[in-house]
Amino acid sequence: MEVGAELGLLGLIAITDHGTPKVDREFFLTEDNPGDWLYHCHVTDHMMGGMVGRYIAES
Repeated sequence: MEVGAELGLLGLIAITDHGTPKVDREFFLTEDNPGDWLYHCHVTDHMMGGMVGRYIAES
């Protein structure tokens, strides 16, 4: 498994996990940037199948 974090466009953090099928992942984060956040799979068929969601961090 390979997990990486990088500073992306507009100062947003991108966390990438190149995992294996049928394996759960846990990510721990500090909610220090309030707002609506999108998480999703980068495989288009997976996104179209529902592997996308919205996470809301409140201040």
